[in-house]
Amino acid sequence: MKQRLCNTSIGVKVALAPSLAWAGLVLVALVDWMSNESLSAELSRVGGEGVDRLVSAQTVANRMTAMHQRLSQSLTWESIGMRADRIKELDDALLAPERPRQSRQVTR
Repeated sequence: MKQRLCNTSIGVKVALAPSLAWAGLVLVALVDWMSNESLSAELSRVGGEGVDRLVSAQTVANRMTAMHQRLSQSLTWESIGMRADRIKELDDALLAPERPRQSRQVTR
């Protein structure tokens, strides 16, 4: 093969170089396209499931934090000796923003 290439005229060699370059570029483009398709499919699979779970976990964590704050506030009112009826009013006022979310959650 090497002997054959050495004996080939310079005009054929010059004409052959761009063809080989184009063939190499087409091969690189094909490999790139195939890997891009595979990567896109994997990212959408992982992103679709994983991101939904993370958002859901973050929502639960935020709600738990809010409920913890409300519970701490209610316990603080009890510890300072407020009357039970006044604590109930304050607890109802604290839970008022949470109730619409709970009703939305049930309808899902």
